[in-house]
Amino acid sequence: MALDKGCLSCHGDPPRGKAPTMAALAQRYAQLSADELTKKAEKLCEHRLLGGVAAHEKLTPEESLRLVRWIATGAR
Repeated sequence: MALDKGCLSCHGDPPRGKAPTMAALAQRYAQLSADELTKKAEKLCEHRLLGGVAAHEKLTPEESLRLVRWIATGAR
Protein backbone atom coordinates (compact mmCIF):
# COMPACT_ATOMS: atom_id res chain seq x y z
CA MET A 1 0.00 0.00 0.00
CA ALA A 2 2.88 2.39 0.72
CA LEU A 3 3.88 2.10 -2.93
CA ASP A 4 0.35 2.41 -4.27
CA LYS A 5 -0.43 5.46 -2.14
CA GLY A 6 2.84 7.23 -2.92
CA CYS A 7 4.18 7.16 0.66
CA LEU A 8 7.68 6.28 -0.45
CA SER A 9 7.86 9.36 -2.64
CA CYS A 10 8.49 11.35 0.54
CA HIS A 11 9.25 8.67 3.15
CA GLY A 12 11.63 6.59 1.04
CA ASP A 13 15.40 6.43 1.28
CA PRO A 14 16.51 9.12 0.81
CA PRO A 15 13.48 11.01 2.10
CA ARG A 16 12.12 14.15 0.48
CA GLY A 17 12.80 17.31 2.45
CA LYS A 18 12.22 16.91 6.16
CA ALA A 19 9.99 13.85 5.86
CA PRO A 20 11.06 10.96 8.10
CA THR A 21 11.94 7.68 6.39
CA MET A 22 9.71 4.66 6.84
CA ALA A 23 12.42 3.20 9.08
CA ALA A 24 12.32 6.27 11.33
CA LEU A 25 8.52 6.14 11.47
CA ALA A 26 8.65 2.42 12.26
CA GLN A 27 10.99 3.07 15.15
CA ARG A 28 8.63 5.74 16.54
CA TYR A 29 5.43 3.78 15.98
CA ALA A 30 6.79 0.49 17.37
CA GLN A 31 6.61 2.00 20.85
CA LEU A 32 2.94 2.97 20.58
CA SER A 33 0.05 1.00 22.09
CA ALA A 34 -2.83 -0.25 19.94
CA ASP A 35 -4.96 2.69 21.12
CA GLU A 36 -2.21 5.16 20.28
CA LEU A 37 -1.83 3.64 16.82
CA THR A 38 -5.57 3.99 16.26
CA LYS A 39 -5.43 7.65 17.28
CA LYS A 40 -2.44 8.22 14.99
CA ALA A 41 -4.37 6.65 12.10
CA GLU A 42 -7.40 8.84 12.82
CA LYS A 43 -5.25 11.96 12.78
CA LEU A 44 -3.61 10.85 9.54
CA CYS A 45 -6.85 10.33 7.62
CA GLU A 46 -8.39 13.48 9.13
CA HIS A 47 -5.41 15.41 7.75
CA ARG A 48 -4.22 16.51 11.19
CA LEU A 49 -0.76 15.02 10.71
CA LEU A 50 0.93 17.58 8.50
CA GLY A 51 -2.33 18.70 6.92
CA GLY A 52 -2.29 19.42 3.23
CA VAL A 53 -0.22 16.42 2.17
CA ALA A 54 -1.98 15.08 -0.91
CA ALA A 55 -1.10 11.44 -0.23
CA HIS A 56 -2.45 11.70 3.34
CA GLU A 57 -5.70 13.23 2.11
CA LYS A 58 -6.39 10.27 -0.18
CA LEU A 59 -6.35 7.68 2.63
CA THR A 60 -9.58 6.20 3.95
CA PRO A 61 -9.87 5.53 7.69
CA GLU A 62 -9.36 1.81 7.04
CA GLU A 63 -6.28 2.41 4.90
CA SER A 64 -4.83 4.77 7.49
CA LEU A 65 -5.17 2.21 10.27
CA ARG A 66 -3.73 -0.57 8.12
CA LEU A 67 -0.82 1.64 7.09
CA VAL A 68 -0.04 2.82 10.63
CA ARG A 69 -0.14 -0.77 11.93
CA TRP A 70 2.13 -1.90 9.10
CA ILE A 71 4.61 0.87 9.85
CA ALA A 72 4.60 -0.10 13.55
CA THR A 73 5.59 -3.66 12.65
CA GLY A 74 8.70 -2.45 10.88
CA ALA A 75 7.29 -1.32 7.52
CA ARG A 76 8.42 -4.49 5.77
